[in-house]
Amino acid sequence: MTDKSINILVVDDDPVICQLIADTFSTPGFHVLKARDGVEALRQIADSPDAIDVLLLDVVMPKMDGAELTRVILSWHPGIKIIFMSGYPDEVIALYGISARHMRYIKKPFTLNILVQTVREVLNR
Repeated sequence: MTDKSINILVVDDDPVICQLIADTFSTPGFHVLKARDGVEALRQIADSPDAIDVLLLDVVMPKMDGAELTRVILSWHPGIKIIFMSGYPDEVIALYGISARHMRYIKKPFTLNILVQTVREVLNR
């Protein structure tokens, strides 16, 4: 990694999950923004002076689900790294057009080690 901070946007309607992830990456070299839904995430991205490096988002959320949010954000920032997370079974997330085999995905509940490892793997691609 360089001297530049890695900007992570966490989008989840569960404030406990958002805070847990923010606390996990509250180390030098990382800056974490949080949003409770897709609409707020779009506002965060539009208002952020720095580009978001990693988007870590829930699949099922109110107002705008993770798949819809991803389509919008990729049209704005095609190079952004995306990690989906969900506690729903694979069959349910597939209804949103998301396949765990084709996208980075971590199943809730996950350990902090899995979370950090997944973020590192995505950043190193």
